[in-house]
Amino acid sequence: MDIKTYILHCKSLTDRHALMVHQINRHNFSNVIWYTDHDANEQIDTDISDVYEGMRPEIFTQKVKVGGWDVTGSPPRTLNSAEISLTTKLGKVLEEIGRGNEEYALILEDDAILINNFSNLFDIYLKETPDDWDVIYMGDCANLHARNVTHKQLAYKVDHPASKGCDSILIKKSAAATIASTYFPFDLCSDWEIGYQQAYHDLNIYWWEPNIVTQGSQNGTFESTLR
Repeated sequence: MDIKTYILHCKSLTDRHALMVHQINRHNFSNVIWYTDHDANEQIDTDISDVYEGMRPEIFTQKVKVGGWDVTGSPPRTLNSAEISLTTKLGKVLEEIGRGNEEYALILEDDAILINNFSNLFDIYLKETPDDWDVIYMGDCANLHARNVTHKQLAYKVDHPASKGCDSILIKKSAAATIASTYFPFDLCSDWEIGYQQAYHDLNIYWWEPNIVTQGSQNGTFESTLR
């Protein structure tokens, strides 16, 4: 696994760090960047209006509409400090990928759990994915799955809204740069914000099935820090 990989990590979550280090070593990742800036406690009493201006109902409503979600089921709300931190980290990493030299990069949240043969399956899945992809989701966040999954297909192009959590995202440099250009200031939590951005820029989104990543805060390995 020589693909450039960014891990969105909160420095205080040492149990997540330990498990992720184990996985990195197990799967022979060779190009890893731990992104630890903008932890929630670092944003206290700090002006963050350049990344998040607080609840803006009219913009929230427009973003949800463009993203394809039902506004009535998702009323505008102010994000908590953990959500602001994670969403900021994601946006900053997208900026770095967009400025980088690699054709694409992998983003993992620090609670991502890779299946045993992840590195082998990653190569197989990527070869089976049409070349027009901009963003690929490979996890099972919220138990969301592509429609009409068959054993003959691994990559499924998904209509917007097409985000499914940010535990594991493969993104092309061009797509990262495009999203980063309109990402800040954000109004939605990370998975919703990137979902809106993907729809706004009409990017090609693929989901991999069966999933090769699960989310530790979803399967009980870790407690969620966002709620």
